[in-house]
Amino acid sequence: MNSLNDSEIDKNEARPRPRESVTEKIGLPRGTPWGIVATTIFVVGDALEVTWISSFFSSDIGIALSQAAWIITVFGIVTAVASYAVGPLVMVMGPRKVMFLGFIGWIVADILFIAVALPTQNYWLILVTYAIRGVGTPLFAFAFVTWLNARALAGREARTQAWFWFCISGGQQIIGAAIAATLLPVIGPIHTLWVGLGIAIIGGLIGVTLVRDPEDAKVQPTSTSFAESFASAVSIVWREPRVGVGAIVKLINIAGIFAMMVFYVPYLTTEIGIPVGNAVLTFTILGITGVPGNLVWGWLSDRLGWANTIQWVASPVNAIAIALLYFVPQWIGPNFVAISALMLFWGIGTSAYVPLSALVPALVAKREQPAALGTVTLATGVGQLIGPAIVAALLPMIGFQGVAWAVVGMYVLSLLLMFYVQLPGRARTTASISPEDEKVTS
Repeated sequence: MNSLNDSEIDKNEARPRPRESVTEKIGLPRGTPWGIVATTIFVVGDALEVTWISSFFSSDIGIALSQAAWIITVFGIVTAVASYAVGPLVMVMGPRKVMFLGFIGWIVADILFIAVALPTQNYWLILVTYAIRGVGTPLFAFAFVTWLNARALAGREARTQAWFWFCISGGQQIIGAAIAATLLPVIGPIHTLWVGLGIAIIGGLIGVTLVRDPEDAKVQPTSTSFAESFASAVSIVWREPRVGVGAIVKLINIAGIFAMMVFYVPYLTTEIGIPVGNAVLTFTILGITGVPGNLVWGWLSDRLGWANTIQWVASPVNAIAIALLYFVPQWIGPNFVAISALMLFWGIGTSAYVPLSALVPALVAKREQPAALGTVTLATGVGQLIGPAIVAALLPMIGFQGVAWAVVGMYVLSLLLMFYVQLPGRARTTASISPEDEKVTS
């Protein structure tokens, strides 16, 4: 009997392994490339209004700008909560069903927002329907990134996650913004919203029909109780403190970006004298290095180490870039070329945070990784609220320079926190964790 088993084992070992496809070599597991296409298209449709919706509320609907800001704020809160719920939902339902739930929920909410709420011009109806839209995108997109994380090969998690953040940032910051800028002057805001709905439907259909697991690598639910899974997702922050601290680092990453988006254009226009169009354009230039940088740092961090990349590239580059973006215009005046060059440098730093989505889940056992990844997505949503709040609280007291130093200080804190957020044995990736330390993440 033993010799027969040995013979079978020998034959299995001698059997050649399936050859890796091109997509697997670049970090996309079998069955997932269509998910990248789907997520990109979906977020383009979802984010088509991001850059102009608040001004539309005030100028076309007649809602006060302060009330319009509250609509966006409530939307952000709902998005953050939904982002955190994705982990427990995936643990119970599996990623495909959560993506489908998000897709259908967003479509229904968007139709109610455009066809029912906007024609009434009722503030509370607009607020509620727009906020409900904030549930759909996290369920669709973050369920997919959880799916990617479950399927990623050991040691390649960062480059796999990088594809997701590449399509999110490219879809929102570049493609969505470009389509909106093209359509708005031609067909107006309402028709642009309907176009966004159509685009999102195409992306959603691709995602729920074409993304699939191979038979030998199916991602299965890990829990039967949403209540237990949600409780686990909440308690993981103190049961595994490195997860909580890693989420704080992600919050710093996002809050710093959104703080700059709020205060830097007014700073350039009022203090430096740069035309508002050029000031806004600098953030588009940021995406030239920031968007492809997601892929570059995903690949490089799998070699340099995830924590090393965040600690010694992302944190210091962001801190230095923010300081230079404030002081260089003070020294040389309204030089658009110099500021654009600094934006390109800053984009390198913002994208170097991408390994966090691989690092934080790797700090816990496989069954709890969706919950750990949920803390990262929650921090992403909360960071979008905290960043503008920092500016609102500090700007009246300490001015533009004080806000700039506060953001710099956040990134310095990020560097210090990363001394704690490390894989067992300070391994570079999961592939380099020693057998002695393997039990920590098993």
